[in-house]
Amino acid sequence: MTHVECRVKICGITLLSDALKAVELGADALGFVLADSPREISLRRLKKISRSIPPFISRVGVFVNKKKDFVSGLLEDGVIDYAQLHGDEDIGYCRHLPIKKIIKAIRPQNLIDIKMARFFKDAGAILVDSFTQDRRGGTGKVSEWGLALKAKKIGAPLILSGGLNINNVRKGIAAVKPYAIDVSSGVEKFPGRKDYRLIKIFIQRAKEGESKNWE
Repeated sequence: MTHVECRVKICGITLLSDALKAVELGADALGFVLADSPREISLRRLKKISRSIPPFISRVGVFVNKKKDFVSGLLEDGVIDYAQLHGDEDIGYCRHLPIKKIIKAIRPQNLIDIKMARFFKDAGAILVDSFTQDRRGGTGKVSEWGLALKAKKIGAPLILSGGLNINNVRKGIAAVKPYAIDVSSGVEKFPGRKDYRLIKIFIQRAKEGESKNWE
């Protein structure tokens, strides 16, 4: 199997200690959920953590159908570096934000969904997540890698998400060769609290291949 290194985003961060440890272990980006979720973080706590993140680590706010002014305000104030839009936000909504600061999440079920996502070809990135009827993300369900591979043709950098963990991350990277990968539930003790051992192994496998020295 050919190993392809890519960037790693640890999502669903709710604690400063988890944020700093993820950075120490090699995370390139951290995700903060500002939506109805067991991993939801308060704006006050997000601002505190955001100020403590070292340089060159991307801070990503995750939103579901939030008001445009709220999202743009966080970008303008430097609280977050990117807005990951996980709802029904259309291209009209995105025009009110800096397009290269947008990560548009899609949950494709078929090729028609991929074609619809072409509207976001100028976004900073497109994130492919798994589809479920009742939840927007963080389900632990593996996404459709075949559809993710086709989504690369849209042109925006592709982020692979959905059900990634220490057992399948290398296979996902080899199959899709994404710009970055996104993990949340796959490196948790429980929603909102990260497992540092799992983060370490996950990042090692994503960036260096399988390590024999986990412990």
